[in-house]
Amino acid sequence: MNLTNPPIPRQIAILDNQGRCPRQLVFHPHAPLLVVGDDTNCISLWHYGDQMTGCSNSFRNMSPSGARLTSLLLLHENDPYLGLILAGSDDGVIRAWRGFGERGQESLVGGWRAVPEM
Repeated sequence: MNLTNPPIPRQIAILDNQGRCPRQLVFHPHAPLLVVGDDTNCISLWHYGDQMTGCSNSFRNMSPSGARLTSLLLLHENDPYLGLILAGSDDGVIRAWRGFGERGQESLVGGWRAVPEM
């Protein structure tokens, strides 16, 4: 038995991000969901697994031109109504998004400058 490279029993999904380079990947701790931040300042929510595979939502982070996503964090991920994505960008601003589970339902609920003088 090869313990250094165990065989993968089956492929779960191929996630085509339409040529955009992923910069951050955050896996949901309990559900087959993946949050991806890419090089075009978009945040995408991907489902993978046996039930459904594909991008359920993709939206812009509303950062100014030239700013890039630098971090993503899921808060209250177990509650579909209170769940938030925190998105930090290199312009020093953190934005909080809610309702990201369905296309067009995401809303910016808050934002603040985490690093002054940037």
